[in-house]
Amino acid sequence: MRLRFLKNAVEYALFLPVNFAARRLSFRGAGRLGSMLGAAGYSLLRYRRSVSHDNLRRAFPGESPEALRRIARGAYRGYGRALLEMLWSGGASADELRATMTLENPEVPLNALSRGKGLILLSGHFGAWEFIVTSMSLRLGHPVTAIAQPQRNTFIDAVIRANRHRFGSSTVTMHQSVREVLRLLREGRIVGMLGDQSGPRESVFIDFFGRPAATHRGAAAFSLKSGAPIVMFYFLRQADGSYRALFEEVDRSGLDASSEENIVELTRRHTALLERTIRRHPDHWLWMHKRWKHSPPRTILVFHTAFAGDVILTLPLLQVLKESLPDSAITVLTAPPAQELVAGHPAVTDTIAYDKRGRQRGIRGIVAMASQLRRRKFDCALIPHRSLRSALVCRLAGIPVRIGFDASAGSALLTERVRYERTDHEIVRNLALAAPLGIAGKGRPLPRLYPTGEDRRIVDGILPQVHRGNGDSRRNARVGVAPGSLWNTKRWPEERYRELVRLLAAEGLAVVLIGSEADAPLCGRIAAAGGASVIDASGRLSLLQSAELIARCAVLVSNDSAPMHLAVAVGTPVVAIFGATAPAYGFAPAGVRDRIVETTGLRCRPCAIHGGDRCPIGTFVCMLNIPAFRVQEEVAAMLREPGAAGQGK
Repeated sequence: MRLRFLKNAVEYALFLPVNFAARRLSFRGAGRLGSMLGAAGYSLLRYRRSVSHDNLRRAFPGESPEALRRIARGAYRGYGRALLEMLWSGGASADELRATMTLENPEVPLNALSRGKGLILLSGHFGAWEFIVTSMSLRLGHPVTAIAQPQRNTFIDAVIRANRHRFGSSTVTMHQSVREVLRLLREGRIVGMLGDQSGPRESVFIDFFGRPAATHRGAAAFSLKSGAPIVMFYFLRQADGSYRALFEEVDRSGLDASSEENIVELTRRHTALLERTIRRHPDHWLWMHKRWKHSPPRTILVFHTAFAGDVILTLPLLQVLKESLPDSAITVLTAPPAQELVAGHPAVTDTIAYDKRGRQRGIRGIVAMASQLRRRKFDCALIPHRSLRSALVCRLAGIPVRIGFDASAGSALLTERVRYERTDHEIVRNLALAAPLGIAGKGRPLPRLYPTGEDRRIVDGILPQVHRGNGDSRRNARVGVAPGSLWNTKRWPEERYRELVRLLAAEGLAVVLIGSEADAPLCGRIAAAGGASVIDASGRLSLLQSAELIARCAVLVSNDSAPMHLAVAVGTPVVAIFGATAPAYGFAPAGVRDRIVETTGLRCRPCAIHGGDRCPIGTFVCMLNIPAFRVQEEVAAMLREPGAAGQGK
């Protein structure tokens, strides 16, 4: 502490004569002195000069070395000028400050402010950005509260704050900003921010000059939360040393909700506007800053130990991660039954099985798994599973960035909490977990599964039996039926399935019964009702092999269970039967041709998100009110759709 005080005192002693000189000079004199100091800095500060050249080469790959050096020298001169002019402003009168700047289109911020939602003025370290709280504030006729990071040297910071607070403007620190900024915006005030420097914790990764850069999400988050418009401002140096201020409002169309995806998109929009202006005036920006110091995570863990169907609904997240971060290694941790679903997926680098209900159960298993993950040194964990155990393991593993849902039982152990939108589909909810990495989920991409050649060979050995006596091996004659479910109240009654199979067989359709080993007794009884055209494949296939078999069907009939999601992942349309649960929970089949069969208008439904062992009121009317002919009609209608006959393998 004493050494820090001495260091601050020495720096302050060196700062004082510079500050004194700047205040005694004219505005143009301070600018000329700053320009000279900036040129000296370019010549003497070799490391920062190297950073500038490297940034410029990456941003402007087509420019000559001499052109890039000219831009870098100009940026250093401009930075020196901005610093000395900021010190000069501490002793200038209001009239002198007004004379340093002209506003080219002041109607843009003033019209935005008149809407009554407050105003966010946003820029980067571009031109004389410090003048936002002095010259521009005076020109607009409204005080500005700037969000500013305190200087490490407390003595120098006090001088700078005093300069900023003249004429009614003020500052808040980054740590104090959230509630204070929202209060100011609610009061219709102006808040000023710089959006081009940030560390990884409070940022999203946005492309800036073609490279992902950690970009502060604050402006977008404040705007969407409060309804305040964002107006970009740029100070352009003129030949006489003064500045011309330009304004442009950031387009917020289509971004009304304060979601992570919208925050990312709005951040992308205002970053694109800043980049465009920097490209036009590259010597105005702070190229010596290590803007791309923080990069996207190189090693990502996706932690999901729920049921197989839930893991399938996580596949679009994996696909988007790989598409957006092609150089990142993605490891998926699942329960053992679901591991095969991701092991051969092209978006996945590696898999880890966590047998949380078997040999790795309990506290000892949690500690052992955390130790295993700690050795892998993951940069980031995405945790779709909303369990305390999942968040705890990642926290104990020391993974620095842990992204999960605010509805998670372990949300306090996360570093980034994404809103769990209960009305969204689970695919969309999972995609939102990528937003803190700067990846905006657009639409609802479907999951994709990749059965192996061995999986196809095994299914080939089953299918000939399906068509014995049928005489048609085309997919339009084949209907998959998956009658099982872990939860009794999600299972359409056995007698209804037997009747459905008889109806389908009577139409000459080949029926394949699909299920796990636990479903085999049920499937066996149902198969007996359908005759020779029905084959029982239950208990004989792995999950990926079941997916391959489903892919060869024209349609799948299923309860609200994993086979329904397998079908979506291989492009087979589904007739899904919902009882105790409801599609509104976000777990409905996601294909465009998929159909839902349910009993609507029941006050008791839905009664559970996962289902249960028995009907809470003892009637089971949600399932009993669905007759077999109704499901058969949905299958028939689906088979009549254009293109349904020619989609088989």
